[in-house]
Amino acid sequence: MGKKVLNIPQHEATAASISGAAGAYVNVGVVLQNPVRMLLMENLTDGYVQISLDGGSSDAFVLAPMVSVIFDFTSNSKHLGQHEDGPLMGKGIQVQVKQLSGFTAVSTGKVFLSGFYEQNDG
Repeated sequence: MGKKVLNIPQHEATAASISGAAGAYVNVGVVLQNPVRMLLMENLTDGYVQISLDGGSSDAFVLAPMVSVIFDFTSNSKHLGQHEDGPLMGKGIQVQVKQLSGFTAVSTGKVFLSGFYEQNDG
């Protein structure tokens, strides 16, 4: 028995849903069903977007147009392979996105989210 790393299917939010929300947050896919070791976020739109990691209660960070960011929570961890103690992004998190006020409106493209999590093999 071992462990294997799996990819969470890619989630997305379209430019139409982002710009149509008039500055309110919209979901990027669904709630994370597993704690993730790595998270990839890609802003492949033509505008600046604000990201929230707590269901829209607070702003976390901004992504410029055509920019990707990877959050690697476990590479340098002494707890590698231990869900209980390791630094993971917990399950149940809903990533959300909104158009950043004061910048050009989002008109084309999508925001993507992919995650990687560990599962026991067997």
